[in-house]
Amino acid sequence: MELFIEIALHKYVQCRQRCKIVELFGTIDYDETYSYKAQRQIP
Repeated sequence: MELFIEIALHKYVQCRQRCKIVELFGTIDYDETYSYKAQRQIP
């Protein structure tokens, strides 16, 4: 019985974390002037 509770709790926590990540889609602003290629040239 304890194993089932532990598994259910683990799945619940995973689902909550996944939902929080999905909420972030479209909310992150990226710097248009950032150049990863220029960063590679720095020794």
